[in-house]
Amino acid sequence: MDRRAGALWPDPTELCAGAPLRDLLRYRRSLVEARNNCRKRVLKVLERANIKLASVASNVFGVSGTAMLEALVAGPKTPAEIANLARGKRRKKLVQLELALQGSLGDEHRFMLAQLLDALDQEDSRITAPRG
Repeated sequence: MDRRAGALWPDPTELCAGAPLRDLLRYRRSLVEARNNCRKRVLKVLERANIKLASVASNVFGVSGTAMLEALVAGPKTPAEIANLARGKRRKKLVQLELALQGSLGDEHRFMLAQLLDALDQEDSRITAPRG
């Protein structure tokens, strides 16, 4: 046990018994970071398409937000149709959602969103995968 510079606890890298757990935690952290980066890319694509969903919805990747994102990818729909996919407390913000969804989402944005949503699903499944 090394007591450098008044350290109260030993350096975690020096404990052999904790190495496997530390490696697992580092790996999980990298998976979570990859998922967060994917989410940031989705928000960037929405911003480029002038869709301000994040300004109205606190969690764009919740149940309502995911339904709206999938509707955006599916094809041209009116902002009112997409806003009607809101559930729960978001139903109170239908007017704001309609305004936030008025953007110019082109085919290239839909393609990128579809790819990013697939990648996001893969990242989520990697994080929550059962051990076995």
